[in-house]
Amino acid sequence: MFEVFNVPKVLLMNKSTLSLYSCGKTTGLVVDSGYQSTQVIPIYEGYPISHAMRNMPVGGWHLTQFLKQMINGRGYSLTTTRDWERIKHMKQTFCYCAIDFQKELSMFGKDKEQRYTLPDGMIVNINNEAIRCSEAMFDPTMLSLDKPVKEGIHSLVQGSIGNCNVNERNDLYDNIFLAGGNTLFSGFPERLKSMIDEGLPGTEVRITAPLDREYSTWIGGSVLASSSYFQRVCIDSAEYGEKGAAAIQYKNIRNIQE
Repeated sequence: MFEVFNVPKVLLMNKSTLSLYSCGKTTGLVVDSGYQSTQVIPIYEGYPISHAMRNMPVGGWHLTQFLKQMINGRGYSLTTTRDWERIKHMKQTFCYCAIDFQKELSMFGKDKEQRYTLPDGMIVNINNEAIRCSEAMFDPTMLSLDKPVKEGIHSLVQGSIGNCNVNERNDLYDNIFLAGGNTLFSGFPERLKSMIDEGLPGTEVRITAPLDREYSTWIGGSVLASSSYFQRVCIDSAEYGEKGAAAIQYKNIRNIQE
């Protein structure tokens, strides 16, 4: 960054920490689901707890692909790049999370069918695909993955917090924050809370779903860059010129000690 772009200052941060900052918090569990993957990152007093992080190789791309397979499996032939964008739009428009998947699936009929009109006038009917698509986040065995994944996103949350210190767990369950565009499904926060509550009865669970969570990393970075804290912890060109890449480790150690 210094040598190629000649920037005056640099700070390397975990993106989930920035998402947390965008909500004005320094402690919490960030559930970040983007285009290619989903990460669950516990953060305590501003520092990620690395040994308790969890990852699932499922993101928005996989759900769009899943919806495409379901639609084409009913006789349609949507295969071009433009078709992909249309299927993505169908996903964003019609798909949602059911609180009780099996119950809602059994109730699906023609009355719940949605119609999507393609530019050539062809009608694509969306039936129970509307809930089956997002259900793969909670049951990834529904997907055709290179390496099968058994644990859903709710299990990642429980496993992550379960690997944190006992005295940190309540704070984390009480401060779960959603980030990333793949968490924008209607009903997603409620379904995730329902699944966690089911596995941990009696535990107080609070999930925050900011409206702008698709951009929470950028927002958090903007908040941090505008703060006095940024000026104290960033690396400037003089430090880099003196210590080289070792300046990063030196600054991190010093910040922790402070």
